[in-house]
Amino acid sequence: MKTMLTLEILGKLNKFSKVFDLKEYEKNRRGYIKSLGAEKLLGTNSINDLVKTLKKSSLYVRPSLLDYLKVLKSYIKQNTQI
Repeated sequence: MKTMLTLEILGKLNKFSKVFDLKEYEKNRRGYIKSLGAEKLLGTNSINDLVKTLKKSSLYVRPSLLDYLKVLKSYIKQNTQI
């Protein structure tokens, strides 16, 4: 998803239609963008530049409180040992 989003920002995604499932990407893009914004709050450094670029483009979708909670739940699950 990250690669496809980067290619879309650059205006090059359609050139890779034989490599990526663009219908699946289109279906999940909005949720992915919202999750990136939420992950940024947790300090995920690897996506900071992508989120900054997204905010400058027309693709950015502001995450909702529910999006933040989903990311936080996932983060806690990944970083907690039972």
